[in-house]
Amino acid sequence: MMASVGRSVPRADAESKVKGEAVYGVDFELARTLYAALVRSPVAAGRILAIRTADAEAIPGVRAVVTARRFSAGWHWTISPSSQRTWCATKVSRSARS
Repeated sequence: MMASVGRSVPRADAESKVKGEAVYGVDFELARTLYAALVRSPVAAGRILAIRTADAEAIPGVRAVVTARRFSAGWHWTISPSSQRTWCATKVSRSARS
């Protein structure tokens, strides 16, 4: 390991990357895979008056449109640390507490 310190070392994957032949995780497509998109509030702070989901639900292939209201009906899931609230129901705030 120390023999490579301070020297250029050829990368094993360099040729495939330069030729555009390298395979990345995004290149794999598994059967029955669902993709998700998260739409965040365009404002840092404000009241949520309504979330209209009809247009998104009408797109072919959409399996679910999930809002905080649906989570309060029994869904439990988060992608943020426990100190942050991912799903806001009544207001959006910089501290993400609503």
